[in-house]
Amino acid sequence: SCARPLYRRYLNLKKLASVSAVYRVGGGDPNTTDMRVARLLHKRIIIHWIGTDVHTAIKRKPNRRLLKIYHKYIHLAGSELLRKELQTIGIESTVIPIVPSGIQFSPLPMPEFHEVLAYIPEGREDFYNLSLLKEIAKRFPNIIFHVVANSGKNDKSPLPNLLYEGTLD
Repeated sequence: SCARPLYRRYLNLKKLASVSAVYRVGGGDPNTTDMRVARLLHKRIIIHWIGTDVHTAIKRKPNRRLLKIYHKYIHLAGSELLRKELQTIGIESTVIPIVPSGIQFSPLPMPEFHEVLAYIPEGREDFYNLSLLKEIAKRFPNIIFHVVANSGKNDKSPLPNLLYEGTLD
């Protein structure tokens, strides 16, 4: 029903009014209703840039008006490479990796057989270069390749050693 999304929007805006800062992972559109309201309420806005969001921002080349909005934000980059890429379009950022730190682990013994895990979201196969992964899989038929975030429904010529795992929890 229509009431539920409207009620959810109302709750989100109510939460927005009660916070001092908004933290968003991914650049995205700064002109969404929530982001406009956050600016109107003078909330501190922190954007944590990762992966394809930076690529998209570079392709779009922010105009002066958009950069004026972005310059009011605090920008974090997931890596030094992303920081440098953001800098090419006039966005200064600080590197803070988004992966957890301080996790205790010890190396595992080498497995008898190696396998490959690749993140290639469905509908983004070209961007994530599925065709290159398939070429590699053809050259190494004894290695299993697991593709996550993808059901394989767009693959017209599946390989026996390339398994589509769908979306994982």
